[in-house]
Amino acid sequence: MNEDSLRITHNHNICLRYTLTLPMPKSMPKGYPEDPQTFGEHLRKYRMDKGLLVKDLAKIIGVTENTILNWEHDQTKQIRKKFTKCLFRLFPQLKNHYEVTSGK
Repeated sequence: MNEDSLRITHNHNICLRYTLTLPMPKSMPKGYPEDPQTFGEHLRKYRMDKGLLVKDLAKIIGVTENTILNWEHDQTKQIRKKFTKCLFRLFPQLKNHYEVTSGK
């Protein structure tokens, strides 16, 4: 019996053999914020959770990739209201973090 097998014996001396296959845990993509603290970190986490690339989100919102990167790296003090509305529609939970970290 190999390490991936599980052997169960019942009262009637019948031996059943099961093979247990567990999925490998997904490794997080490079730059994934596991414990986000800032608005930008939350934005990056939610974007990555949805499987969106920076260029995908930029196209959806109507901004450049550099704008998304600036937001994710907290290099922008405020985000225009029309863009926050789009972001909040995509990631409703992001609104809580925007108000806390930006003082809005």
